[in-house]
Formats: sequence, C-alpha cells, structure tokens
Amino acid sequence: MWSRKAHSKNHYLTKWAAGFWRPVVFVVALVLLWWLVTAQQWVVPFILPSPQDTLNALTGNGI
Repeated sequence: MWSRKAHSKNHYLTKWAAGFWRPVVFVVALVLLWWLVTAQQWVVPFILPSPQDTLNALTGNGI
C-alpha cells in the first residue's frame, strides 16, 4: 500500500507539474512563432532577428 509520505510527495509533484506545463508550452510556442516569422521573412531581419542570430549574438559567436 501507499504510505502517507509517498502519497503527499506525489501529490506535491503533481501539483507542481500541473502549474509548470502551461508556461513551458507558451514559451515554446512563442519561440516557434518567432522562428516561423523570421524563416518566412515576413519581417526584415534588422527589425526582428532570427532566434539563431539572437543566440549567436548573446553567446558571442556572431561577432
């Protein structure tokens, strides 16, 4: 049988996961939309650079 301690720990993890997935899905969707907009060249690169160009600039690999 389940012990109370294991059950309460699983309940805590379930509550945490339930509140965690929505922000993660939102950020992933936002990055995918960003990538799509820049890949289709709907916006000029100096207005909205691609995620890869932004990451390269942040890490110093784009210089």
